[in-house]
Order: sequence, then structure tokens, then C-alpha cells
Amino acid sequence: VDAVVYYEITDPVKVTYNIADYYAAVTKLAQTNLRNLIGDLALDESLTSRELINSKLRQILDDATDKWGAKVGRVELQRIEPPKEVVEAMHRQMKAERERRAMILEAEGQKRSAILKAEGKAEAIKKVADADKYQ
Repeated sequence: VDAVVYYEITDPVKVTYNIADYYAAVTKLAQTNLRNLIGDLALDESLTSRELINSKLRQILDDATDKWGAKVGRVELQRIEPPKEVVEAMHRQMKAERERRAMILEAEGQKRSAILKAEGKAEAIKKVADADKYQ
């Protein structure tokens, strides 16, 4: 998970004396809260809710950094990459879904073919019976 945090220093004295390494503190705070926010969401939701995540993270960071003498103006979530195992599981699930659909389509085709053959046989029997009637 990557994000960019845009902030401005509002009180240089607080930033200088209230915190040892402002950049490192904001980075760790952003990483921790970003992971918490994404961890609270379902995978599908986390991949599609960038604006919601950006907004919540900006509010959390702005509240925390205010006492340090800074204001967070914007947060932009750059990318969310699920762990390799999750991506592999998603691929397996998609493959299984495609195979399931293919099996359904094949079964429906076989069913339709059997119906058409049966209708053809019934029509042939009917025509033979009609021909026998006229003899």
C-alpha cells in the first residue's frame, strides 16, 4: 500500500521542539493508520474506495499532526496491492468461475441438442404415422 501525504508546516516552533523527527513520525503514523483503515475493509471495498480511504486518513493525520504544528491538506492513495497469496487465490477463483460458466454453457448446449433431436424424431414418427394413414 502506498500513499502520498501533502502537508504544510503551520507552526515551525512546534515542529522543531515538539517532535524529534517530524517526517519519520508522519510517515509511521500514515502507514499505521492506512493499514488499519484498509484492514477494516473487505478486499473489494478497499480496492474501490480510494476517496473514502483518502478522506478518513487525511482527517486522522490532520488531527494528530495539528499538535505538532502542521496541517495535512491532502492524502492520495497511490496503489493497493494485495499479498501474493491473495492475488493467487483471486486468480484461482476467477479461473474456477470461468470453468463453471463453461460447464453450464456446455450442459445447456447438450440439453438443447437433445431436445432438438427428440423433436426431430417425434416429427419423423408423426410423418410416418400420417403417411401410413393415407395408404
